[in-house]
Amino acid sequence: MRKNICIFILVCLLVGCQEKKKDNLQIPVKEMVCGIKKEIQCRDSVEISQVFRLYHWKIMDDKIVFCSNSLENFISVYSYPQLKFLYSFGKTGQGPGEFVTKKWGSNKEFGFITLYDIMKSSLYKYSIENSEFTLKRKYSLLKDDDNLCRPFTKIIQMNDSVFLMKEDGRDTKLHLVNLQNQQDYDTYLCTLRDQCALKRGESVSYTAFDYDFDVIGSHILLAYNYIDRLELLHLDEGNKIVPQLIWGSDKDQMDSPDPDLKYYFLDIGSYDNLFLCLKTKNGVEEGNVICVFDIDGNYRSQIILDQYVNSIDIDKMGTLVAYKEKVDSSTFYCYNLKEILNDI
Repeated sequence: MRKNICIFILVCLLVGCQEKKKDNLQIPVKEMVCGIKKEIQCRDSVEISQVFRLYHWKIMDDKIVFCSNSLENFISVYSYPQLKFLYSFGKTGQGPGEFVTKKWGSNKEFGFITLYDIMKSSLYKYSIENSEFTLKRKYSLLKDDDNLCRPFTKIIQMNDSVFLMKEDGRDTKLHLVNLQNQQDYDTYLCTLRDQCALKRGESVSYTAFDYDFDVIGSHILLAYNYIDRLELLHLDEGNKIVPQLIWGSDKDQMDSPDPDLKYYFLDIGSYDNLFLCLKTKNGVEEGNVICVFDIDGNYRSQIILDQYVNSIDIDKMGTLVAYKEKVDSSTFYCYNLKEILNDI
Protein backbone atom coordinates (compact mmCIF):
# COMPACT_ATOMS: atom_id res chain seq x y z
CA MET A 1 0.00 0.00 0.00
CA ARG A 2 2.79 2.36 0.99
CA LYS A 3 4.60 1.46 -2.22
CA ASN A 4 1.51 2.27 -4.31
CA ILE A 5 1.12 5.65 -2.61
CA CYS A 6 4.76 6.51 -3.38
CA ILE A 7 4.27 5.56 -7.04
CA PHE A 8 1.12 7.70 -7.23
CA ILE A 9 2.94 10.73 -5.76
CA LEU A 10 5.84 10.23 -8.20
CA VAL A 11 3.47 10.09 -11.17
CA CYS A 12 1.74 13.29 -10.01
CA LEU A 13 5.09 15.06 -9.71
CA LEU A 14 6.14 13.96 -13.20
CA VAL A 15 2.85 15.10 -14.74
CA GLY A 16 3.11 18.40 -12.87
CA CYS A 17 6.63 18.96 -14.18
CA GLN A 18 5.53 18.19 -17.74
CA GLU A 19 2.61 20.62 -17.51
CA LYS A 20 4.86 23.30 -16.03
CA LYS A 21 7.39 22.75 -18.81
CA LYS A 22 4.62 22.97 -21.40
CA ASP A 23 3.26 26.21 -19.90
CA ASN A 24 6.74 27.74 -19.80
CA LEU A 25 7.47 27.07 -23.47
CA GLN A 26 8.52 30.37 -25.02
CA ILE A 27 8.30 31.22 -28.72
CA PRO A 28 11.67 32.64 -29.89
CA VAL A 29 11.50 36.37 -30.67
CA LYS A 30 13.84 38.13 -33.11
CA GLU A 31 14.27 41.81 -33.85
CA MET A 32 13.06 42.97 -37.25
CA VAL A 33 16.59 43.77 -38.43
CA CYS A 34 18.22 42.96 -41.76
CA GLY A 35 21.68 44.08 -42.85
CA ILE A 36 21.26 43.19 -46.54
CA LYS A 37 19.52 45.74 -48.75
CA LYS A 38 19.29 45.64 -52.52
CA GLU A 39 17.78 48.31 -54.75
CA ILE A 40 16.07 47.38 -57.98
CA GLN A 41 14.72 49.35 -60.92
CA CYS A 42 11.43 48.72 -62.68
CA ARG A 43 11.97 46.63 -65.83
CA ASP A 44 8.67 47.53 -67.45
CA SER A 45 5.28 49.05 -66.62
CA VAL A 46 1.76 48.86 -68.00
CA GLU A 47 -1.01 51.37 -67.34
CA ILE A 48 -4.68 50.45 -67.69
CA SER A 49 -7.35 53.12 -67.93
CA GLN A 50 -9.45 51.38 -65.29
CA VAL A 51 -9.59 51.74 -61.53
CA PHE A 52 -10.16 48.28 -60.09
CA ARG A 53 -10.70 49.16 -56.40
CA LEU A 54 -9.20 45.74 -55.80
CA TYR A 55 -10.03 43.22 -53.10
CA HIS A 56 -7.36 40.94 -54.42
CA TRP A 57 -5.62 39.69 -57.57
CA LYS A 58 -3.54 36.74 -58.72
CA ILE A 59 -1.14 35.86 -61.55
CA MET A 60 -2.06 32.51 -63.11
CA ASP A 61 0.45 31.44 -65.74
CA ASP A 62 -0.65 33.37 -68.87
CA LYS A 63 -3.54 35.17 -67.15
CA ILE A 64 -4.04 37.62 -64.32
CA VAL A 65 -7.30 37.66 -62.34
CA PHE A 66 -8.68 40.68 -60.49
CA CYS A 67 -11.43 40.76 -57.87
CA SER A 68 -12.92 44.24 -57.41
CA ASN A 69 -15.69 45.84 -55.34
CA SER A 70 -18.00 46.15 -58.36
CA LEU A 71 -21.52 44.79 -58.05
CA GLU A 72 -21.49 43.30 -61.54
CA ASN A 73 -18.60 41.51 -63.27
CA PHE A 74 -16.45 41.83 -60.18
CA ILE A 75 -14.00 39.21 -61.50
CA SER A 76 -11.92 40.43 -64.48
CA VAL A 77 -9.50 38.23 -66.41
CA TYR A 78 -6.62 39.74 -68.40
CA SER A 79 -3.83 38.20 -70.43
CA TYR A 80 -0.41 38.13 -68.80
CA PRO A 81 2.04 39.76 -69.24
CA GLN A 82 0.30 41.86 -71.93
CA LEU A 83 -2.56 42.86 -69.59
CA LYS A 84 -5.21 42.77 -72.32
CA PHE A 85 -8.82 42.32 -71.19
CA LEU A 86 -10.26 38.83 -71.91
CA TYR A 87 -13.56 38.49 -70.04
CA SER A 88 -15.37 39.21 -66.78
CA PHE A 89 -17.61 37.29 -64.42
CA GLY A 90 -19.61 37.64 -61.20
CA LYS A 91 -22.97 39.04 -60.19
CA THR A 92 -24.28 40.30 -56.86
CA GLY A 93 -27.62 38.85 -55.78
CA GLN A 94 -29.38 36.00 -54.02
CA GLY A 95 -30.06 33.79 -57.01
CA PRO A 96 -28.18 30.70 -58.22
CA GLY A 97 -24.57 31.52 -59.11
CA GLU A 98 -24.86 34.98 -57.52
CA PHE A 99 -23.05 36.34 -54.46
CA VAL A 100 -24.59 38.21 -51.55
CA THR A 101 -21.25 38.91 -49.84
CA LYS A 102 -18.39 38.03 -52.17
CA LYS A 103 -14.99 37.24 -50.69
CA TRP A 104 -11.77 36.25 -52.41
CA GLY A 105 -10.23 32.97 -51.31
CA SER A 106 -6.62 32.27 -52.28
CA ASN A 107 -5.75 28.91 -53.78
CA LYS A 108 -2.46 27.01 -53.77
CA GLU A 109 -3.63 24.65 -56.50
CA PHE A 110 -2.47 25.70 -59.96
CA GLY A 111 -5.16 26.99 -62.32
CA PHE A 112 -7.88 27.56 -59.73
CA ILE A 113 -9.35 30.38 -57.67
CA THR A 114 -11.82 30.23 -54.80
CA LEU A 115 -14.59 32.66 -53.88
CA TYR A 116 -16.77 32.42 -50.80
CA ASP A 117 -20.02 33.93 -49.57
CA ILE A 118 -20.58 34.32 -45.81
CA MET A 119 -24.34 34.91 -46.18
CA LYS A 120 -24.72 31.71 -48.21
CA SER A 121 -22.23 29.81 -46.01
CA SER A 122 -20.58 28.51 -49.15
CA LEU A 123 -17.19 28.40 -50.85
CA TYR A 124 -16.78 27.89 -54.60
CA LYS A 125 -13.77 26.54 -56.48
CA TYR A 126 -13.40 27.71 -60.09
CA SER A 127 -11.01 26.78 -62.87
CA ILE A 128 -9.78 29.51 -65.20
CA GLU A 129 -10.49 28.58 -68.80
CA ASN A 130 -9.59 30.48 -71.96
CA SER A 131 -12.93 32.22 -72.21
CA GLU A 132 -14.87 31.46 -69.03
CA PHE A 133 -14.87 30.47 -65.37
CA THR A 134 -15.98 26.91 -64.68
CA LEU A 135 -17.36 25.91 -61.27
CA LYS A 136 -15.55 22.76 -60.19
CA ARG A 137 -16.72 22.32 -56.64
CA LYS A 138 -18.84 23.82 -53.87
CA TYR A 139 -18.13 23.49 -50.13
CA SER A 140 -20.14 24.39 -47.04
CA LEU A 141 -18.39 26.74 -44.60
CA LEU A 142 -18.16 26.06 -40.87
CA LYS A 143 -20.97 27.38 -38.67
CA ASP A 144 -21.07 28.43 -35.03
CA ASP A 145 -23.28 27.18 -32.21
CA ASP A 146 -26.13 29.42 -33.44
CA ASN A 147 -25.96 27.77 -36.89
CA LEU A 148 -24.54 30.97 -38.42
CA CYS A 149 -21.55 31.03 -40.71
CA ARG A 150 -18.41 31.99 -38.86
CA PRO A 151 -17.01 35.45 -39.84
CA PHE A 152 -14.10 34.31 -42.00
CA THR A 153 -12.01 37.18 -43.39
CA LYS A 154 -9.43 35.19 -45.37
CA ILE A 155 -9.28 31.63 -46.68
CA ILE A 156 -6.46 29.77 -48.42
CA GLN A 157 -7.19 26.45 -50.08
CA MET A 158 -4.12 24.22 -49.55
CA ASN A 159 -5.35 21.15 -51.45
CA ASP A 160 -8.63 19.68 -52.63
CA SER A 161 -10.15 19.43 -49.16
CA VAL A 162 -7.91 21.25 -46.63
CA PHE A 163 -8.18 24.99 -45.97
CA LEU A 164 -6.60 27.61 -43.70
CA MET A 165 -9.40 29.93 -42.56
CA LYS A 166 -9.01 33.13 -40.57
CA GLU A 167 -11.96 34.00 -38.33
CA ASP A 168 -12.41 37.49 -36.87
CA GLY A 169 -15.18 37.58 -34.29
CA ARG A 170 -14.89 37.92 -30.52
CA ASP A 171 -11.47 36.33 -31.01
CA THR A 172 -9.06 36.19 -33.93
CA LYS A 173 -8.49 32.56 -34.87
CA LEU A 174 -6.75 30.65 -37.64
CA HIS A 175 -8.46 27.33 -38.38
CA LEU A 176 -7.00 24.34 -40.23
CA VAL A 177 -10.11 22.69 -41.65
CA ASN A 178 -11.10 19.81 -43.88
CA LEU A 179 -14.22 21.21 -45.53
CA GLN A 180 -14.95 17.96 -47.33
CA ASN A 181 -15.83 16.24 -44.05
CA GLN A 182 -16.39 19.45 -42.00
CA GLN A 183 -13.56 18.61 -39.62
CA ASP A 184 -11.71 21.39 -37.75
CA TYR A 185 -8.23 19.93 -37.28
CA ASP A 186 -6.77 22.72 -35.16
CA THR A 187 -7.14 26.39 -34.20
CA TYR A 188 -4.44 29.00 -33.59
CA LEU A 189 -5.59 31.87 -31.36
CA CYS A 190 -4.22 35.40 -31.75
CA THR A 191 -2.90 35.65 -28.19
CA LEU A 192 -1.61 39.18 -28.81
CA ARG A 193 -5.19 40.46 -29.06
CA ASP A 194 -6.12 38.62 -25.86
CA GLN A 195 -3.11 39.98 -24.00
CA CYS A 196 -3.99 43.55 -24.96
CA ALA A 197 -7.59 43.00 -23.83
CA LEU A 198 -6.39 41.75 -20.45
CA LYS A 199 -4.15 44.80 -20.00
CA ARG A 200 -6.99 47.19 -20.82
CA GLY A 201 -9.62 45.19 -18.98
CA GLU A 202 -11.94 45.34 -21.97
CA SER A 203 -12.64 43.70 -25.31
CA VAL A 204 -10.39 44.82 -28.16
CA SER A 205 -11.29 45.32 -31.82
CA TYR A 206 -9.54 42.90 -34.14
CA THR A 207 -8.62 45.75 -36.53
CA ALA A 208 -5.41 46.69 -34.75
CA PHE A 209 -4.42 43.03 -34.66
CA ASP A 210 -5.50 42.15 -38.18
CA TYR A 211 -3.01 40.16 -40.21
CA ASP A 212 -2.55 38.77 -43.69
CA PHE A 213 -0.99 35.34 -44.19
CA ASP A 214 0.49 33.05 -46.80
CA VAL A 215 1.53 29.40 -46.95
CA ILE A 216 4.54 27.53 -48.33
CA GLY A 217 4.06 23.79 -47.90
CA SER A 218 3.52 23.27 -44.17
CA HIS A 219 4.87 26.73 -43.25
CA ILE A 220 2.58 29.70 -42.49
CA LEU A 221 3.63 33.33 -42.17
CA LEU A 222 1.37 35.91 -40.48
CA ALA A 223 2.10 39.54 -41.42
CA TYR A 224 0.35 42.08 -39.19
CA ASN A 225 -1.29 45.10 -40.85
CA TYR A 226 -0.87 47.65 -38.03
CA ILE A 227 2.02 46.21 -36.02
CA ASP A 228 5.63 45.76 -37.06
CA ARG A 229 5.29 42.04 -36.41
CA LEU A 230 5.48 38.66 -38.17
CA GLU A 231 4.72 35.20 -36.80
CA LEU A 232 6.07 32.02 -38.39
CA LEU A 233 4.01 28.85 -37.79
CA HIS A 234 4.18 25.32 -39.13
CA LEU A 235 1.88 22.33 -39.40
CA ASP A 236 3.11 19.16 -37.71
CA GLU A 237 2.37 15.61 -38.81
CA GLY A 238 -0.74 15.54 -36.62
CA ASN A 239 -2.28 18.57 -38.41
CA LYS A 240 -1.58 20.86 -35.46
CA ILE A 241 -0.62 24.53 -35.90
CA VAL A 242 2.65 25.06 -34.05
CA PRO A 243 4.21 28.51 -33.36
CA GLN A 244 7.82 28.61 -34.51
CA LEU A 245 9.14 32.18 -34.38
CA ILE A 246 8.15 35.83 -33.89
CA TRP A 247 9.81 38.85 -35.49
CA GLY A 248 9.32 42.41 -34.36
CA SER A 249 7.06 44.12 -31.85
CA ASP A 250 3.82 43.65 -29.91
CA LYS A 251 2.97 47.38 -29.95
CA ASP A 252 -0.17 48.58 -31.71
CA GLN A 253 0.90 51.46 -33.97
CA MET A 254 -2.43 52.21 -35.62
CA ASP A 255 -3.22 55.25 -33.45
CA SER A 256 0.35 56.39 -32.88
CA PRO A 257 0.79 60.20 -33.13
CA ASP A 258 4.28 59.69 -34.58
CA PRO A 259 4.00 58.78 -38.29
CA ASP A 260 7.61 57.55 -38.37
CA LEU A 261 6.60 54.69 -36.06
CA LYS A 262 3.90 53.40 -38.36
CA TYR A 263 5.71 50.53 -40.05
CA TYR A 264 3.47 47.65 -41.01
CA PHE A 265 2.73 45.16 -43.76
CA LEU A 266 0.47 45.70 -46.76
CA ASP A 267 0.71 42.43 -48.65
CA ILE A 268 2.42 39.06 -48.65
CA GLY A 269 3.41 36.59 -51.37
CA SER A 270 5.72 33.63 -51.86
CA TYR A 271 8.30 32.31 -54.30
CA ASP A 272 10.01 28.94 -53.94
CA ASN A 273 10.87 28.74 -50.19
CA LEU A 274 10.74 32.49 -49.60
CA PHE A 275 8.02 34.77 -48.24
CA LEU A 276 7.92 38.30 -49.68
CA CYS A 277 6.24 40.97 -47.54
CA LEU A 278 5.45 44.48 -48.79
CA LYS A 279 6.15 46.97 -46.00
CA THR A 280 4.98 50.54 -45.57
CA LYS A 281 5.90 53.42 -43.28
CA ASN A 282 4.33 56.70 -42.18
CA GLY A 283 0.90 55.08 -41.98
CA VAL A 284 0.20 55.23 -45.74
CA GLU A 285 -1.34 52.46 -47.85
CA GLU A 286 1.65 52.05 -50.14
CA GLY A 287 5.26 51.00 -49.74
CA ASN A 288 8.45 50.20 -51.61
CA VAL A 289 10.25 47.76 -49.28
CA ILE A 290 10.02 44.01 -49.87
CA CYS A 291 11.13 42.04 -46.80
CA VAL A 292 12.28 38.52 -47.69
CA PHE A 293 12.06 35.68 -45.13
CA ASP A 294 12.74 31.98 -45.56
CA ILE A 295 10.77 29.07 -44.11
CA ASP A 296 13.53 28.37 -41.57
CA GLY A 297 13.04 31.72 -39.82
CA ASN A 298 15.79 33.81 -41.40
CA TYR A 299 15.34 37.45 -42.47
CA ARG A 300 17.28 37.14 -45.71
CA SER A 301 17.09 40.51 -47.44
CA GLN A 302 15.32 43.81 -48.04
CA ILE A 303 14.56 44.69 -51.66
CA ILE A 304 13.95 48.40 -52.27
CA LEU A 305 11.68 49.16 -55.24
CA ASP A 306 11.98 52.41 -57.18
CA GLN A 307 8.17 52.83 -57.02
CA TYR A 308 5.69 52.97 -54.14
CA VAL A 309 2.93 50.39 -54.66
CA ASN A 310 -0.21 49.02 -52.96
CA SER A 311 0.14 45.26 -53.47
CA ILE A 312 2.33 42.59 -55.06
CA ASP A 313 2.37 39.15 -56.65
CA ILE A 314 5.16 37.10 -58.19
CA ASP A 315 4.97 34.75 -61.17
CA LYS A 316 6.64 31.35 -61.49
CA MET A 317 9.58 32.87 -63.43
CA GLY A 318 10.51 35.19 -60.57
CA THR A 319 9.00 38.40 -61.93
CA LEU A 320 7.51 40.61 -59.22
CA VAL A 321 4.40 42.48 -60.39
CA ALA A 322 3.46 45.46 -58.24
CA TYR A 323 0.06 47.21 -58.40
CA LYS A 324 -0.43 50.94 -57.93
CA GLU A 325 -3.93 52.42 -57.89
CA LYS A 326 -4.24 55.96 -59.21
CA VAL A 327 -7.15 58.38 -59.43
CA ASP A 328 -8.27 57.38 -62.92
CA SER A 329 -6.08 54.39 -63.84
CA SER A 330 -4.12 51.40 -62.56
CA THR A 331 -0.40 50.88 -63.12
CA PHE A 332 1.52 47.62 -62.92
CA TYR A 333 5.29 47.65 -62.45
CA CYS A 334 7.40 44.60 -63.30
CA TYR A 335 10.67 43.74 -61.51
CA ASN A 336 12.98 40.87 -62.36
CA LEU A 337 13.68 39.37 -58.95
CA LYS A 338 14.76 35.88 -60.02
CA GLU A 339 18.49 36.60 -59.98
CA ILE A 340 18.27 38.42 -56.63
CA LEU A 341 16.13 35.71 -55.01
CA ASN A 342 18.33 32.90 -56.32
CA ASP A 343 21.36 34.58 -54.72
CA ILE A 344 19.68 34.91 -51.32
